[in-house]
Amino acid sequence: MPGWHVSKSGTRFEAVQALDMAVRAQFGHLSKDTARGVAP
Repeated sequence: MPGWHVSKSGTRFEAVQALDMAVRAQFGHLSKDTARGVAP
């Protein structure tokens, strides 16, 4: 799913969508506990 996620408003929902796209591009899927162990 290559491409850009662009938004004028930049809400939290749109930020999560961009992160979802990045995770799916890197790892191929997004599931429960995907980010376990990631430091804030």
